[in-house]
Amino acid sequence: MCSSPAPTMRSLAKEAGVTSMTVSLALRNNPKISVATRKRIQRLAKKRGYKPDPTVSRLMSHLRVQRSHRLQAMICGLTDQDRLRRTEWVGRIAEGARARAAELGFGFNLINLADYIGSPDRLERVLLSRGVEGLLLLPLRIPMVCDDVLAWNKFSVVSTSHSVISPEFCRVVSDQFNNMMLLCRELTIRGYRRIGLDITHEMEQRVRHNFTAALAWHNAYGGTETVHPLVTPPGNFDYRGLLVNWLEREKPDVIITPYIDRLQEAVSRIYRGEPPPFAYALVDVGQNRPDGGIDERGDCIGRTAMELLSGMILRGERGVPEVTKNMLIQGSFVPGALACFSEIAGRSTR
Repeated sequence: MCSSPAPTMRSLAKEAGVTSMTVSLALRNNPKISVATRKRIQRLAKKRGYKPDPTVSRLMSHLRVQRSHRLQAMICGLTDQDRLRRTEWVGRIAEGARARAAELGFGFNLINLADYIGSPDRLERVLLSRGVEGLLLLPLRIPMVCDDVLAWNKFSVVSTSHSVISPEFCRVVSDQFNNMMLLCRELTIRGYRRIGLDITHEMEQRVRHNFTAALAWHNAYGGTETVHPLVTPPGNFDYRGLLVNWLEREKPDVIITPYIDRLQEAVSRIYRGEPPPFAYALVDVGQNRPDGGIDERGDCIGRTAMELLSGMILRGERGVPEVTKNMLIQGSFVPGALACFSEIAGRSTR
C-alpha cells in the first residue's frame, strides 16, 4: 500500500487557497499575514503533519541573511541612559551587540527610552518607520515593569538583564551565581576566610539575589567563616556610617563589591589614607582597571544576544514567548592587583 506523499508548502497553499509565499510567511508567524490566516494555515500544517526540510530551511535562512545585508534590516537597542551617563557595563554590551549585528548584516542603533516617557505610540511609530524588526533590551538603571512601553507583539525581543521585570522575554545574561562562586573559590585559595559583600538593595533585586545566595553557600560549605553582607537601603543614607558599623561587626578580610569607587572613597576617609586591613574584589572588573575580580564579559553577552535575536527575526518569532529561554554567559577570574591574604595581614600589623 502506497503512503500519501509528504505535505509541502505548495500542497498546503493549494488546499488553503493561498500562495506558497503566504504559507511560508504564516508558518514563520510573520505579521504581514493576518492573525486569522496565520492560525488557519498553522492548524492545517499541523493537521497534515507538515515538517519543514532542514536543508531547505538552512538555505532560505542564508538567503534572508543575504537580503538583510542588501536592505540593512534594523535592530534597535533600548536603554534608559544617555550617552554621557551611560555605564561602562551597558556600553560593553552595546558595542558587542553592534559588532555582531554588523557581521550578521543588520544595522544597529540605540534609543533612549527617557525621550519617549508617556508616549509609547510615538516610540512605536519611530521604530516602525525606521524598519526596526528586533529590539535588544539593555540593562536599566532601575528595574521596571515594561508591559505598556510598546506593542511588543510587533517585534522580536531579547533582554540582556533582569532589570526588565515584565514581560518575561528571552534573556542573555551574566552567570552571576557561578561567577560569584568562582570568585569566592579563588579568594579562598588565596587565604581569605572572611569574605564580605557590599551591595545595594537595588542591585540585590536586579541580580535576583544571585550574589548573596552564592556567598551564603560558599560560607556554609566552602571552608570560610560567615560574614553577613552589607546591603545598603534605597534612598538617602549615611553610607560611611553603615560601612564603619559593618566593618567593626563583621571584620571582613576581603570585600566583594560592584561599587568600588564609593567603597574606596569611604575607606580612604575612614582610615585617613592608611591601607585598610582588607582587600577588594570586583564582581565585574570592567576594562582598563588594575583591580582583581570577575570579568563578566559584557561584549560576549551583547554578541550572543544579537545572535539569538537575529535568529528570532529570521524565524518570525515576535512578542512575549510562551516559554522564555535564558542563556548564561560564564565569566572569568582576573587576579589583577588582588593581594594574597598574607600580604594584607602583614600590612595591617605594621
